[in-house]
Amino acid sequence: MFENVITDEQVDMLLRQNDAETITTKTGHIGRATFGIEDDNKAVYQYAVTEDGDLYLHRMDPDPFSYGKISDAGAVVKNIAYDLANYRRAAENGVYDEFIHLSDTLTALQRSLEELFLMYDPQKEEIEEIYTKMTEIHEFMKKVCEK
Repeated sequence: MFENVITDEQVDMLLRQNDAETITTKTGHIGRATFGIEDDNKAVYQYAVTEDGDLYLHRMDPDPFSYGKISDAGAVVKNIAYDLANYRRAAENGVYDEFIHLSDTLTALQRSLEELFLMYDPQKEEIEEIYTKMTEIHEFMKKVCEK
């Protein structure tokens, strides 16, 4: 029926081989919801409900983001509705593609930052310079929001 099926046991084994300290497997339900933004642009969300009743929400596309643990189903709908309103406003304003490009760049920047600290040995002065530049961008974004 399924080709290339991966089981949680296989993943657990690989994690143990890579020194996982603990592994907890819970039965649950995973759902995926797709919403139209404009034209062919879609927003895709994935939610998971564990056997303990914990609820987790992740935006898969167009701009991956993990909301983490969510309080209830109403909060899931509220978060998604908020996102969709903003994506649609960006599309109506003609800046949707630019937003997605900036978001992709930010994701790449985050990965580069992790790589910098995990694979290299940056000096304190270099770290401070990165922080300063990131703070400048953040301050500029706040000014744009104040308009």
